[in-house]
Amino acid sequence: MPDNSQSYQKTISFWDQVFGNLPDFDPAQPLPHSGLEEALTWLGENEPRVLDFGCGPARPLLRAHYHGVRGGVGMDISLGAVNKAATIARTHGLEHNFEFIQGGIPELKKFKDGSWGGFILFNILDNLLPEHGRMLIEEVHRLLTPGGRLLLLNGPYLTEELQEKEMKDAIPLEKNLFLDENGLYFWNLSNGEIKNLLEPGLEVISEKEIIREEGQPGSRLFYGEKSKD
Repeated sequence: MPDNSQSYQKTISFWDQVFGNLPDFDPAQPLPHSGLEEALTWLGENEPRVLDFGCGPARPLLRAHYHGVRGGVGMDISLGAVNKAATIARTHGLEHNFEFIQGGIPELKKFKDGSWGGFILFNILDNLLPEHGRMLIEEVHRLLTPGGRLLLLNGPYLTEELQEKEMKDAIPLEKNLFLDENGLYFWNLSNGEIKNLLEPGLEVISEKEIIREEGQPGSRLFYGEKSKD
C-alpha cells in the first residue's frame, strides 16, 4: 500500500528533500493556470469538506478555501510535505479549517463511508503502482457522499514515441509502468483507462487539458461526480 512501505521509501526521501526546500506561497493568490481555478470553483460550489490525497504542500487544497471549500484534510506519505502544508496554513490563518496527515491508503480506511463531499487527486494516480492506484480509486468511491465531486489531474499520456524521449533513463517495470532514478513511479494511463477506473459510480462529466508550457504535452484534468442513487 502507498504508505511508508518499502516500495515507496525512495519516493518519500525524494519528496522530503523537495518540499523541505520549497518556497512559501500565499494561498490567497490564484493558481498559475485559469483552468485549475475554474476547477476549484466547481469543486467548492456546495461548500464541501475536501480530502486531498497526495497533497504535497497542499496549494490546491488551501486555495480551494477561497472558492467555497469549508475545510478538509491533506494527506501525503512525505512528512516534509505535510509539515510544509501545515506551516502555510498556520501562516495564513487556515489552521482551524485544514488538517494534514502523513500516510496513505491505510489512513483513508479510517474514515467512514460517504464522509467527504469532495476529493482532490492531483498528480498522484500516475505516481502509484497500479494495484495501489486501483485501491485508491476504490476508496474514493467509498468515501465520497452521493453527489460528491472529484478533481483528478494526471500528467500527459506518453505515446511510444514520447516514452522513448521522456522515459529513456527510467526502468520499465511492465507495459506502461516505469521507475525513475529518484524512486518515482510513472503509470502511463490513457484517458480511456482513467475513465474505466472511475466509472461506473463516478461519472466523468468533463475532461480538460492544462497546458503549462507552450509546445509541451498538457496535463489532463477530469471532473468526476458520484452517482446520487
